[in-house]
Amino acid sequence: MSQQPPTIPILWKDPYADKDYGIDLAIVPTPYQPLNGPWLQPGETIVSSNVTSSDSGLIINSWSIEPNATGTLASAIIAWISGGVLGMAYTVRFFFTTSQGRSDVRSIEVRMIQS
Repeated sequence: MSQQPPTIPILWKDPYADKDYGIDLAIVPTPYQPLNGPWLQPGETIVSSNVTSSDSGLIINSWSIEPNATGTLASAIIAWISGGVLGMAYTVRFFFTTSQGRSDVRSIEVRMIQS
C-alpha cells in the first residue's frame, strides 16, 4: 500500500491585510495542520529559518522562531505577510534547521480573497 503525500494547508488572506502565518513543528498533526509536527524530537529546537514566497506579489515582511502556543521553546516559525493580488494563490515555504542538524521545508498556500 503506497502512502499518499500530505496536502498543503490552504489559508486565506485579503490583499490589504498584514497577517501572521506560521507552522508549529512540535504539535501532533491535525486535519488542519497535516504537514506540521510532531517533527521535532523532545528537546530539539529550531535554530535557523528562512521564509519565501512563490511570487514577488506576496511580501514576506519578516519571520521569527518562536515558542508555540503550549510554550514549547523555538518550535514554531511565524511569518508576517502582506500584499498579494485578489484571486491569486501563493506558496509560502518555511525552511528550517534544528539543533540536531536536521533540515527540512514546509509549505502553505495563501489564497487571496476580498474580506
